[in-house]
Amino acid sequence: MRIFPTNLASSVLPTPIIKYMAHLFFFSPLADQLFQKLLIISDLKNLRKNFYIGEQNKIMEYKVLCEFYEKLEKESSKIEKTKILARLFSQCSSEDLERVVFLVQGIVYPKYTQLELGIATQLMIRAMSRAYGLSEEKIEEEFAKLGDLGLVAEKLSKNKKQSTLFKKVLTVEKVFEDLRKLPLLSGEGSQEKKIMTIYHLLLLSEPKEAKYLVRTILGELRIGVAEGLIRDAIVEAFLPSKSEEAVEAVDYAWSILSDFSLVAKIAKEKGIEGLKSVRIEIGRPIQVMLGEKAESIEEVVNKYGEVAAEWKYDGIRTIIMKKNDKIWLFTRRQEDVTRQFPDLVELCKKGIKAEECVIEGETIAIDPKTNIPMAFQVLSQRIHRKYDIEKMVEKIPIQIHLFDIIYLNGEMLISKPLTERRKILESVVEVIPGKFELAKQLITKDVK
Repeated sequence: MRIFPTNLASSVLPTPIIKYMAHLFFFSPLADQLFQKLLIISDLKNLRKNFYIGEQNKIMEYKVLCEFYEKLEKESSKIEKTKILARLFSQCSSEDLERVVFLVQGIVYPKYTQLELGIATQLMIRAMSRAYGLSEEKIEEEFAKLGDLGLVAEKLSKNKKQSTLFKKVLTVEKVFEDLRKLPLLSGEGSQEKKIMTIYHLLLLSEPKEAKYLVRTILGELRIGVAEGLIRDAIVEAFLPSKSEEAVEAVDYAWSILSDFSLVAKIAKEKGIEGLKSVRIEIGRPIQVMLGEKAESIEEVVNKYGEVAAEWKYDGIRTIIMKKNDKIWLFTRRQEDVTRQFPDLVELCKKGIKAEECVIEGETIAIDPKTNIPMAFQVLSQRIHRKYDIEKMVEKIPIQIHLFDIIYLNGEMLISKPLTERRKILESVVEVIPGKFELAKQLITKDVK
């Protein structure tokens, strides 16, 4: 039962050519010679000035981030880790802040996108073999000794020889943007493109950078940074009062955006009021409100008086987002299951009389022969289905029971009482018996 109370410039060569030659320079001796001849023609001082990272530009070098990684890896105290993270965040520009918040979590996209780096150990070994000029067997041998490809990369990077005219600079932006390409590469030739992307980053990396780069790509960063630490670090870095109000504002923005990189940027630029003004974006999943356990119904009634008791259905928590004729369906774990439930999408289009809204409900499986609800395990067969979806629609039909609405036509409803939200829900839902229904609810003060 559910009970609720941030530019290269040259006067001789076009910028794209300079950029291209700069890129080639790092990887080819021939390009090195050609680039030096071009520099005689170009304004060397200006090129150096524009090509490198200056403090005035507030562009963070990747090695700086790696130094923080090292501190976090060695520190076991959550309080001290929070302080380290806060110092890191406070040193970032707004653009780099977003990237850094992702990278300290070992990710490059919000978790709800389900876009992961997805690089296997053997693919990384192939990239390292090219970058360090060693056989794959030699890389594997070192891996067997050290048990960590990050440490292998660090060791081999110390021995690499590279022609260089300028100081090599690897920025957080470069790493982040290149890593973001990896999950998007697919189809013919994608493996080779992934290897070359990693290869180029490794060539630019100093030993420590190589270690953490490899660990990040493999999903083995292991610096002990969880979401709770990020929340506390945002408060400490940008909301100096560190009050309960500040914590609540960060929590609220996180619950709506599901992306701490955006939360951190808003906190830095707009403070508590900016966080409080965050609004739902249709198509971006939210953090659902979870219930708290109680010892008994009597305990809840005695504490709150009048309560709303609802049936607890054995299905999946479903967040329905609607904007005009487009529907999104998310689970409580923020999985996008819109494609898996075309039947529910059609029910939403027919049964929701609102242009834009966010409604919550519980989707259950129904036995097609008896019309009796089936166990969650049966419905779960549809959640991760990629093929034969229409067959599954026929085999395992569904029914949804709607119990809350938190956004309607531009208005946030979260702060309104549940009873009022229920009335609003009833006004925008057209019940389709046996398919698209409102959750059964009883409002009472009587335990019996």
